[in-house]
Amino acid sequence: MDPSLDLTYKNYYFHTKDKDNNEKSHDWSHALIADFDSGYVNDLVGAVVTAGYAGPLDINPFSDNEGATNVPGGADGKGDSISGFQQAYLKAQHSFSGVDFAGTVGVKKRGLETYGDSGSRVLAASSTGFDLSVGFEGANLYYTEISGFSDRAESALNNDLVLDYTVYGADIDSDTDDTDVALAVEKVQIMGATYSYEGLDLVAEYGKSKEAVKQTFLKAGYSFELDDVSSVDVDARYGQSKTAGTLGDAAFGSDYKSKYYNLNATYNYGSAYVGLGYNKTKDNDYVDYYVSGNNDSFNSSLAQWEDYSLAGEKAFLVNGGYNFADQGLEGLSWDV
Repeated sequence: MDPSLDLTYKNYYFHTKDKDNNEKSHDWSHALIADFDSGYVNDLVGAVVTAGYAGPLDINPFSDNEGATNVPGGADGKGDSISGFQQAYLKAQHSFSGVDFAGTVGVKKRGLETYGDSGSRVLAASSTGFDLSVGFEGANLYYTEISGFSDRAESALNNDLVLDYTVYGADIDSDTDDTDVALAVEKVQIMGATYSYEGLDLVAEYGKSKEAVKQTFLKAGYSFELDDVSSVDVDARYGQSKTAGTLGDAAFGSDYKSKYYNLNATYNYGSAYVGLGYNKTKDNDYVDYYVSGNNDSFNSSLAQWEDYSLAGEKAFLVNGGYNFADQGLEGLSWDV
């Protein structure tokens, strides 16, 4: 891979309506992002640096000055401009006798089965840590350790990991006697394995934020062709979340645990698809994060605008879409 420098301009409009208080808010922001990737020098080592600017064009907050989603709200809720580095990491790779080794270290946007730095705003969230992987003939083992985090509406390169929760007061109709608590978390450790063979895909991942939350995720999927233009994808997923020690006990209770089951089937015909999904969450509301911030990952097909992950909640999903790439409109798709 040759060195590359990409410049991206983003323009984002977000409208929110608070029906309970009969209020409206909108956030119109933009960003300019530069991505530099050195490639791999001598096919061995390289570096990636991402820097960006984000600023408000027009933000109309709620009466409590909340409403900015892409940039910090500021004292008046109208938004403040931010700039900084979103990624700065080193990478390395090497192959030996059919075994592929890879690793990264630094600040980057990470995405795993149970952890995902959010990229849903003009600037992405990122985390500080390192990643290691080894692969051989369709099988892959990996390990990630995270020691810091920067949210998607922040300019800081790295912040300490925390687990936030609220101690509610006696007056359930008011938050004046509520207490917000932030507990320091030392690190997040995630390990997993994947295997692919002739349409079969298996995934297993286990992660833990020290003394806070531990999660387990399992997935089995299979894809098969019906003819030259149609195919079917099916998969089953299982997730479990539990308290991992004193921090998790304080935030969620010493007996906290939750799990979910998710089943999916998709029929593909040419550039179109239609799918059906089912999800059931049991025991408690599902905690899908190791630490606070925009890095949660409810790895279910029911993770839409809402996650449908409350205790005892069952939900069905019917979806469909069309990719217009074959019509010469690369990057344009329609999904419902």
